[in-house]
Amino acid sequence: MSFKNKFITFFLVFSLFSISAQAAENYTLLIRTEPAGAVAEIVGPNINQKVQTPTSIILPKGEYSITITKEGYETVTGKILLDQNKQTKVTLVKKEVDTRFDLTVNSNEQNALIEISGDRIDTVKGKTPTTFKLPQGNYKIKVSKDGYTEFVTNVFLNSSRTITANIFPKQDTNRVRLTINTNISNAQITITGNNQAETKYIAPVSILLPIGIYTVTAVAPGYQSQTRQVALYGDKVEFFSLESISMKFNLSVTTNLSNSIIEIFARDGRSVFYGEGRCSIHLTIDEYTIKVSAPGYQPQTRQVMLNRDTQVNITLTRPSGKLIIEIPDNVLNTTIRSPLSLIKVLIDGKEHSGLVFDLPEGQHKISIISGGIKIDYDIYIQEGKVYTLRPYIDLTLSVE
Repeated sequence: MSFKNKFITFFLVFSLFSISAQAAENYTLLIRTEPAGAVAEIVGPNINQKVQTPTSIILPKGEYSITITKEGYETVTGKILLDQNKQTKVTLVKKEVDTRFDLTVNSNEQNALIEISGDRIDTVKGKTPTTFKLPQGNYKIKVSKDGYTEFVTNVFLNSSRTITANIFPKQDTNRVRLTINTNISNAQITITGNNQAETKYIAPVSILLPIGIYTVTAVAPGYQSQTRQVALYGDKVEFFSLESISMKFNLSVTTNLSNSIIEIFARDGRSVFYGEGRCSIHLTIDEYTIKVSAPGYQPQTRQVMLNRDTQVNITLTRPSGKLIIEIPDNVLNTTIRSPLSLIKVLIDGKEHSGLVFDLPEGQHKISIISGGIKIDYDIYIQEGKVYTLRPYIDLTLSVE
């Protein structure tokens, strides 16, 4: 066959690059999660490593256990046989939040019957002392025992608390009921007088006492105590409204930017500070919300319970997105060891290691270099988005 006036030209068009390659016993594992930012613990022969998702890691051939954790989500555990380049994606499931609180009911006479009813539950029963787990809400508590007076009270449960019921023999006709409520949950009540020994209770409390005059004191941490005389000649209800002690502490806020705006809000939404860069302010005991912002940076919000001098440091960062470079199996040279280590990635002219990158929002130039080939790619990164760049090789054959 004559090839006169004929020739064959081969064109190799590389969309990104030609890759030197991976040894047969080393493979790439790409792990993704939804949502991102989970911790993946990889355990295998002579390997115990924790990485943050999404991630790309080179491992020797073998079987690996992978445990994925993220705060607020269920833990996922599984195994994978790495005998080729693989990628896996795991969708995490949110944990159910238990919003129930402990309600403990005691009584001065043990084994009294407890009956609790409310809008959100059927009536539950038990014997004193018993602790119930109940959702937030209003409850009616009744404690009774044969031959004894009944104890009844209403409570609003929004935190764990203890109720003490005092019941007395029914034949004691010289006793009358004193009920004490306060504006502070679990305030301590002390009762003295009328030739009775000093007794302490936790509000709210309802007790039977002999007719007479008593001194009642209510105290709670961070509040002014109150004492009053109570003339008890019939059933009576007393309410103590305790006032907060005006104790102040220093709240100091610093940031990494001199032009950042700092705002501090009280629990009721009132603004108590507005300024730039840093702040130092004395405030009363309470919970405060700190908001810090600056042009071109992600705002930050922090909740602080101020019950001592407190220093808060807040670092602002620019909005960012994530770039993942995936290397397909068909472009890897399997005749040499660790081909991925021979690939260079330049971002805006600077060399970076790895194949997963957090980049600030904006335009970036991605350069991929392998051997004598360098490919450039321009990409605009948006905040919160994940971009995947996959190189491939296209072969074109021309015959003339």
